[in-house]
Amino acid sequence: MNCCIKCFKSEELRSIIRSLDNLGVCNFCGAEDTNVYNLSNDTGLENVFNDVLSIFNLSQDLIKDGFPPEKLISIRDEFEKRWNIFNNFDGNLILHFLTKLLEHRYPSAIELLHNQVGIIEWMNSEYLKNKSILKGKPWSEFVYYIKHQNRFHTTHINFEILKDYLIRITNIIEDEVYYRGRILILTK
Repeated sequence: MNCCIKCFKSEELRSIIRSLDNLGVCNFCGAEDTNVYNLSNDTGLENVFNDVLSIFNLSQDLIKDGFPPEKLISIRDEFEKRWNIFNNFDGNLILHFLTKLLEHRYPSAIELLHNQVGIIEWMNSEYLKNKSILKGKPWSEFVYYIKHQNRFHTTHINFEILKDYLIRITNIIEDEVYYRGRILILTK
């Protein structure tokens, strides 16, 4: 079974598939004569997805440690609605893809796909304060603060974490000159 570069929005995943230099037909999106990744024979994608899934814990393990049940999620819903990995995959197709990808090399990860899960760090307020951009505060609180209290000097942002994040996602294009432009509409 094949997936292809058109199945993903993530450039990292697309580059793994492209590096294999295999052309074929995609069983997920139907694209033909495109770079494909054979889920049974090729390697690379399963390691990436297993690493991502390793941040999650099963609900039964979390609840006995006091994890709030309302913060439990499903991988399929999380990947479909909140993560920007797949290109036009619904939750069922995401679940099918991940199952086929991981079932042979990482069978223990399959249990995470079919159960409610959570991230243990969501319980640790000190961890969130030190490791998240908004210092563990909800987005809505940040929005209210900058709209109604102090627009320019917020204490809600962890600037070191934000700086690190921006460095990681920035592409530097050298030897090019770019100009900022505006469309000016003149009315009488």
